[in-house]
Amino acid sequence: MFTHANKTQQNKTTSAASKLAQKQTSGTSSFQLVDNRPEAIAQRKLQEMANNSPQTKQASQLQAFAANHPAQQQQPSQKKASSESGRRVGRVKPTIQMTRGDDAGLEREGDVLEVGKHYRVTVSGHKMKFDDIVIITDDKNVPDGYVNVKRATNPKEQGLVKSDHLKKLSLSEGRQDNSLIGHHTVFRAPGGTPNTRMEVGIGEEVRFQSDITRDWFATSGQLNKKKGRRVQWKAPDKEGSSEIGFNNSDGSKKSIKISTIVPTGISVINKTNLDDRYPADMAGVGMYLQLELLPKTVSFGNVMYQEGPGEAEGITGYYMQVDSKTLEHQPTIGWGKVHEDNYMGGDNVTTPFDGEKGPYSFGIFLWECPFYYKETSSDPSDNHKLDYIQKFIMHDQTGKMTVEKFGESHTRTPQGIKRPKS
Repeated sequence: MFTHANKTQQNKTTSAASKLAQKQTSGTSSFQLVDNRPEAIAQRKLQEMANNSPQTKQASQLQAFAANHPAQQQQPSQKKASSESGRRVGRVKPTIQMTRGDDAGLEREGDVLEVGKHYRVTVSGHKMKFDDIVIITDDKNVPDGYVNVKRATNPKEQGLVKSDHLKKLSLSEGRQDNSLIGHHTVFRAPGGTPNTRMEVGIGEEVRFQSDITRDWFATSGQLNKKKGRRVQWKAPDKEGSSEIGFNNSDGSKKSIKISTIVPTGISVINKTNLDDRYPADMAGVGMYLQLELLPKTVSFGNVMYQEGPGEAEGITGYYMQVDSKTLEHQPTIGWGKVHEDNYMGGDNVTTPFDGEKGPYSFGIFLWECPFYYKETSSDPSDNHKLDYIQKFIMHDQTGKMTVEKFGESHTRTPQGIKRPKS
């Protein structure tokens, strides 16, 4: 009872307050102040003229129309027009940063997007999550500011993108799917030539890239795959020229030519004598040479080599009395790999025995030293060679000896051996 009585009293109070408020609202205040200063009167006249202008009335009508019609619905005339080839469907905002080689004149404020034209998607849209070339299909039944597109190389892949996420192709892209090819070698040339060079060593690898998925080809050498935005090409194991590129959708092709060269020689980059190898009172000579493969303008990082054996030739004087088997050339057997900077490793250039006993006299013998090389994956029988001579000279009765190879030489004289008196 007590609670119900309180609630009834509250309702009566609220009802009375409401009636009072309505009465006060329906009435007109007798204390309205009017600003009759000249500048205030002029301001009111200007506002009245603006409210009654045709532009203001048209804006009000458009606002009312937009409120009663969802953005997804289009007028029949709009749908009909959007199906026409070449229809202008929107305006593209200029990108903030232009890539090198783009023509700034193609991205002015107000450039119009057109159905059937090629554009680059620079930002991922609703369903398109790649940077690619697309073709605008239409703008029907899509939210305001969006267009339907399909991938240029795969029309089955379609989706929505924002109009301001598209830009026209640059002049270098030919306004079609005909972009220039980018390429760079995997290895750096030790001589400092750039990775974008057009000359490579046998077996050298080069990476190619384009803006979209391509059908690639190579007239020689090997591609790791034939379809994709990026492919890797391996140069052949023989000297020659190769054409690498892709076929365009219109039947044309885009390609570049790269020359493959073979090793032309071996160079010494460091020399160390091996005098400690021999007993002090015995004849003998040797040197340790660190080698690199030439030329240095390319990389031979995918090349293997080995030195071949051979018999002694041109034997004269002192060496005529030595067993010919002892004088044979017996290098280390096995293929060694050239480093990507063309470093081959070291070569011990020494006499075939660790010391020669006297009496000594003038004499010479030499080895023909074939250096075989091949591309890493080639069959060992499919090789080429560079020929070098290793020469030994016994100068006189003191046991003084000289060894020569790769244009380098070293001389050693045993200790305590004197030239006999004549």
